[in-house]
Amino acid sequence: MKTENIAPTIKTNLDTKSEKYLKNKKMMHEKLDFLDDLLDLAELGGGIRHHERLAKRGKMPVRERVMNVIDPDSPFLKFSLMLDMELRNITLVVVVYQV
Repeated sequence: MKTENIAPTIKTNLDTKSEKYLKNKKMMHEKLDFLDDLLDLAELGGGIRHHERLAKRGKMPVRERVMNVIDPDSPFLKFSLMLDMELRNITLVVVVYQV
């Protein structure tokens, strides 16, 4: 089924084959890859050694404890995973959203 476009198409003069565009696109993809790596690091929540040490003590990481306490259907305000990265001299924008 073909849907009708309710908004007019925006015309652009952007040349997606230009050298400058391709250079900027490559740079942006590199920055996005860097952010993906930071998210992966943040999701570890202190690294594997930290999790192993907690497991030996019979404790859960903070993220697991929080997820076990909150009701899955209740609203929960969650800050970006990279919030603590600011403490490591990496300046990032803090994103706040509701899960």
